Amino acid sequence: MAVREGGADEGTNTRLARAIKAAIRDNVPRDTVTKRIKKYIEGSEKLDPVVCSGYGPGGIAFIAECFTDNGVRTRQFVSQAIKEWSGQLGSEGAVDHLFNRHGVLKFSGVDEETLMEAGMEADVEDFVPQEDGTFKVLTEPSKFHSAQQVFEKLNLEPDSGEVLYSPQLETEVSEQHSYELRAMIYSLEELDDVSGVTHNAKLDDSHLELKFNQYGQALPYERALTAK
Repeated sequence: MAVREGGADEGTNTRLARAIKAAIRDNVPRDTVTKRIKKYIEGSEKLDPVVCSGYGPGGIAFIAECFTDNGVRTRQFVSQAIKEWSGQLGSEGAVDHLFNRHGVLKFSGVDEETLMEAGMEADVEDFVPQEDGTFKVLTEPSKFHSAQQVFEKLNLEPDSGEVLYSPQLETEVSEQHSYELRAMIYSLEELDDVSGVTHNAKLDDSHLELKFNQYGQALPYERALTAK
């Protein structure tokens, strides 16, 4: 939580400023963002991170990252959302061995040598040049914020930064399991407490896309095959 870590002043809390910009890019009204910050400051909205993980269609592993004021309620909602798509919620850390976790900082408009010199001072794990000329800098999760502060002190402002899960290996899935996994992820992301979902499936863009009924619910795979 950017407010908890750096305060509510976006002029001095660069992480909060970036989070606000990202929310506005995603069409979240500025008034909504302001109200959320105010609620947190006043203590009426105390959210803690909760990780829900397990297996979805075809045995695909997933991790749902959440922020909530009631972890038991959140796990119940997640469990209900995935059951419809043959998902099963596991115990804490059930699929951690199938994923890596890194801090990821993204930079553009900076040369590689300058970034690498700063990275040595920040004690980062790796640099990953991207095809578009930008860079991803990877850190250990525990060193993410300290590394971010080092870059900022050196006037190297990342375009974005967050701690992410990534699969160690991706698993091929059938079209049906691909469809059902997408539907399960859609259901999870509709939950207010869920901030992101990571899985270890290798999805094929040629597979059937999600089809919805008039209420905005994903159709079962068999019905989606014949839906117009």
